[in-house]
Amino acid sequence: TLTCVCPENENENSTQIPVKVLNCDTITQVKDKLLDAIYKGVPYSQRPKAEDMDLEWRQSRGTRLILQDEDVTTKIEYDWKRLNTFMLRTASSPDSMRSRVPMITPDQETGTKLWHLVRNHDHTDQKEGDRGSKMVSEIYLTRLLATKGTLQKFLDDLFETVFSTAHRGSALPLAIKYMFDFLDEQADQQLITDPDVRHTWKSNCLPLRFWVNVIKNPQFVFDIHKSSITDACLSVVAQTFMDSCSTSEHRLGKDSPSNKLLYAKDIPNYKTWVERYYRDISKMTAISDQDMDAYLAEQSRLHASDFNTLSALNELYFYINKYRDEVGDGTRWRFTREVSG
Repeated sequence: TLTCVCPENENENSTQIPVKVLNCDTITQVKDKLLDAIYKGVPYSQRPKAEDMDLEWRQSRGTRLILQDEDVTTKIEYDWKRLNTFMLRTASSPDSMRSRVPMITPDQETGTKLWHLVRNHDHTDQKEGDRGSKMVSEIYLTRLLATKGTLQKFLDDLFETVFSTAHRGSALPLAIKYMFDFLDEQADQQLITDPDVRHTWKSNCLPLRFWVNVIKNPQFVFDIHKSSITDACLSVVAQTFMDSCSTSEHRLGKDSPSNKLLYAKDIPNYKTWVERYYRDISKMTAISDQDMDAYLAEQSRLHASDFNTLSALNELYFYINKYRDEVGDGTRWRFTREVSG
């Protein structure tokens, strides 16, 4: 547990903040955890970045040391370089017990590769390497299951909110009912009676195109940082979401990826939620064209100050200009006049 102070209010009366870190954390990871604690509640874009800050270790008033991932004590073995960790030097750790990690990225200047907790060794025996990887996966499977149990309620709440017309924070948007009715009308006109086709159309236009994108990329909506670990976790949730919208059966075996096995027993239940959601929407009162027009006009009024129209037109111009040969010079000329004034 570290005791840190906000660098912007550093004085004798500064509030000290306790922050828990791991002794196997790299210095950059420690700095990230300290910044998260100090600037909690501050939008990510307004926080200082770890690479712009120094981590200063103070043992006493006169003893100060700047800690870095790489310094003169960094161990280099052939073309591998160990990243320094926060573990302190002890009698049993003559080289400060630097951590060892899978290869991250080669150093652009020296060509050396960085590692932290486990170094990737080249296995001459591929079967032995595969067996080792499988054993590691089995070891971590219990931790995956424990984590899943902790997060299960939150995932269920997410699915219940998305795939429900009743258990929502607000009423179902008229646009969803209008769009789903349009798809059903098109299916009727084309004499498409297969319910799986209608189900797939609806899944492709809303859950898979919109919700999966938001789930996988929360930084599109919130001013936050999405780490590689968070990205990997959200990918599992997004995959579960996509499997729940699918009409096909997923056959799993002992060689299936762990992210598929993790929610295998939950997906049938989630599928019933999706089917119920589409069925409930189809039973709702149809939305007239006049009501839809009024709804869109109201949304435009409410968000009139949220968007820069000229900026949007400018982006459209660059897009059309890129494909001007396909679009045609006449259309490009008219659009240019609109943008320029």
